[in-house]
Amino acid sequence: MEGKKTVNEFIEKFKEALDIEGEFDINVELEEFAEWDSMGYISIMSMLDDEYGKEVNANQLKVCKTLVDLYELISK
Repeated sequence: MEGKKTVNEFIEKFKEALDIEGEFDINVELEEFAEWDSMGYISIMSMLDDEYGKEVNANQLKVCKTLVDLYELISK
């Protein structure tokens, strides 16, 4: 149960960082979001650093295909 809460919190932080509304789950393809571009990468890098203390670079983000992939970056 705690893991699910953490995933849901991550989704909310992702939505806030990219200013996305609506509902989706962790398996969503990142390319579905128009906001998933170079500016979006910067917003996500900043959010991951601020909220999770994880520094990632654009190359690490580029290989992420789904929100699961992105979540796994902070889970390592």
